[in-house]
Amino acid sequence: RQGWGMTVAGSSVRYRRRIRMMQRIEMRTRVIGWDARFFYIEQSIWREGEALNNVLIRSAVTDAKGIVAPERLVAAMGHEGTESPALAAWVQAWIAADAQRPWPPARG
Repeated sequence: RQGWGMTVAGSSVRYRRRIRMMQRIEMRTRVIGWDARFFYIEQSIWREGEALNNVLIRSAVTDAKGIVAPERLVAAMGHEGTESPALAAWVQAWIAADAQRPWPPARG
């Protein structure tokens, strides 16, 4: 209705156990917070109560003009004025480390 889309602006994946084809799994996804530009989403795959992997996703909502401020989306969902939960220290550390990564990448 708003003409919004979603894009992945960064991710960090941790694999711990093998996932075989056609194996029954449970995928869990939750928004863990946001800042002025991005939502931070945690997604994990589970089997029989054991975590198999975990991914941190930095995602932006976009429109024709660029990135939509997260508070606009939160307000559109009926939660105007809701503040982000505090981002965990490991998420903040990942954000800081990723900011140090050179862009564009070296040609090689």
